Amino acid sequence: MRSRSLVVSLVLLAFAGLPAVAMAQMQPRPEWQKGHRMRIKIDSIPQQATIYIDSKAYGVQGYTPSEIKLPKGTYRIILEKEGHKTEEHPIAITRSQPYMFPLVKQARPAILDVRAANDQSAAGGSITVDGTPVGAVPNQVEVSAGTHTLEVKRPGFNDYRDSVQVGEGERRTMVIALVAQVKPGALLVTADVAGADVFVDGSRRDSAPALIGDLPEGDHTVEVKKDGLTPWKQVVRVVAGQQTKVLAQIAPVAPPPPAAGSLRVLSSTPMADVLVDGEPRGPANAELRDLRPGVHVVEVRAAGFVSKRVEAEVRAGEVRAVQIDLQTAAAERQVAGVRVISPVPEAEVFVDGASVGKAPIEKNDLQVGKHFIVVRKEGYAEYRLEADLQAGRVFQVSAVLQATGSLRAISSPPGADVFVDGTAMGKTPISLPDVATGEHVIEAKMKDFVDGKQTLRVVGGQPGVVSFDLVAIQHGPTAAESEKLRREQSTFGALALDRNRFAVDAGVGAFAYFFMARLTAGVWKQGPFGIDAGLELRTGFYQWDIGIRPRVQIYRADPVAVGVDLGFLGGGGPTKRNEFTFELGPMVTFIAGSYVHVTFKPYLAVATERLCPSVSDITTDDMETGMAGIKGSGKLSMMDGGEKPICKTFDDARASAPKTHANTLIFGQMDPRDRFVSARFFLQATLEVAVTESLNVWLLLEGAPFQGQRQGYTSKFNPVYLDEDFPLYGRAGITGKF
Repeated sequence: MRSRSLVVSLVLLAFAGLPAVAMAQMQPRPEWQKGHRMRIKIDSIPQQATIYIDSKAYGVQGYTPSEIKLPKGTYRIILEKEGHKTEEHPIAITRSQPYMFPLVKQARPAILDVRAANDQSAAGGSITVDGTPVGAVPNQVEVSAGTHTLEVKRPGFNDYRDSVQVGEGERRTMVIALVAQVKPGALLVTADVAGADVFVDGSRRDSAPALIGDLPEGDHTVEVKKDGLTPWKQVVRVVAGQQTKVLAQIAPVAPPPPAAGSLRVLSSTPMADVLVDGEPRGPANAELRDLRPGVHVVEVRAAGFVSKRVEAEVRAGEVRAVQIDLQTAAAERQVAGVRVISPVPEAEVFVDGASVGKAPIEKNDLQVGKHFIVVRKEGYAEYRLEADLQAGRVFQVSAVLQATGSLRAISSPPGADVFVDGTAMGKTPISLPDVATGEHVIEAKMKDFVDGKQTLRVVGGQPGVVSFDLVAIQHGPTAAESEKLRREQSTFGALALDRNRFAVDAGVGAFAYFFMARLTAGVWKQGPFGIDAGLELRTGFYQWDIGIRPRVQIYRADPVAVGVDLGFLGGGGPTKRNEFTFELGPMVTFIAGSYVHVTFKPYLAVATERLCPSVSDITTDDMETGMAGIKGSGKLSMMDGGEKPICKTFDDARASAPKTHANTLIFGQMDPRDRFVSARFFLQATLEVAVTESLNVWLLLEGAPFQGQRQGYTSKFNPVYLDEDFPLYGRAGITGKF
């Protein structure tokens, strides 16, 4: 008896020393001072700087702008942001207030992002910056702030050379297209209809007849078009240094002329002459024969009178009459003129929406008043002007066309708002066909992402591409906060596990359970409330129990948390023994930062257990496994489940056990074959220490002072236990958190 008690005491002392050894090896981060916490807002210019407090070793506390709760006291704020110097500022907190810290930029090199255009003409070309070779296209070249000369060379192409000015830290995208060194050829296009538009490779080049030079050697698609006629299209091979002739036939085959009709133009105006479709046909009041059927424009003119035009329909084989009388001219008709010139050749001029030819051009038959003049050419921004023309004067227009290029903006992720020089243009991916040449500031903005900004030089007639890799703005807990949350996860205290978290406990004990294992998973968490549930196994190696252990967190106000723990367990052992236990009690946990939790739990344990086979079990077993007609010959009678014959009756009949007061003194009840029912009040204390954010060590001590024994915990019914129920139980183990 004494030797067993000594062994148990030594085992308990050994387990009690485990947390002390673990704590001696730990170096936990110091916690903030105790007391009421102030709301401190920390911001910086620019924003999104990483915030540390006192030391970077304690982890990231947030990103500016961020609100942090700190007790009164003195702290050192550390701010870091890429491209800026690290800032450290001591602050003394006495009240809730904001802090703003300006960050100083570090000198950063600019980056020239040299890429090949879509035609890949510059791909593989050698890059030289300020006369120094720096690699091949594509490439990203670091240069200092200032003006640099960029050259790209590739055999078979003309050299590219440009001067580029970049600022500190700027990223400039250069899209390079090289011109092939080919000997040009020429193309002479004539058509059977004068004035037809000539297109080469989809671009309008001139009106037929047209001589088009500077064409690279090879196949070209030639098209000739005129409104109302069927277009002509053919692939023509141009030979370098030679002129290739092409005849386009687009005139329709004339149908046979319809039968003629006649028209008589009547007029009371003296000396009036008649014109039909602009051709003189003689004096008025005469019959005009041989007119084709259809609508004709008939004009009557006479000196001193205002001319008049009407439309008249002529029908085959009929004579139609039309009356046209003129009015005396009150004054000479007022007309004005306009002259359009442009430094860009082949620019097309439109007056009031109608094409009048190509600049330079002069038109002198316009009415007096306002007219809209537009000058266009592919690859250039459209020139528009409203001119107020005056009688007898020629209005001079100098149309300076600005070369344009195209711009394509893409982003990752897509859907960002694109701004060009501050003007909203749409969402990525987006293509802008007419962008003025020169430098432009392109911005990409998207909710929950840091704005992107780049400068791009647009070259006339060439595509420009700008891409943005948008960085998400930090939200939610920081890495340090996430680590703290994982460290403070507990399976024995009043803090329920977070949802989607689980933990595994394993422990050994000196009494009453030698081994236990439990799997606990978070079910629900909202503010100070939470619920989790565990599946628990425990054993004294002679009997085994398994069951569920729900836990409810009902309150938390650091450093205290309150909850309720429940247990529903059942099991058994040899010789038909079985037991069921219900446990219920409140928990109070003292939270010492995120490293140490101490929990006190008074709880009620109600147990019902059968420790000996019942009379009916023995009778049935005698019939099944014993000798015929001999009571007490079955296996249950011969193997009563213990080292001592506790469950045997005091006579050989085994029909029933004598219910005497002597048995009550031994077992606590008259018949040991009846179920034992006990209700005891326990006091439990648990110490949990977070060795790492994923591993806890723990020690549990509990007892039921000044109360009766539980017979199943004695050697009367369990050969591995002591003769008496030990008044103090203990277990120790580890917890893995996931």
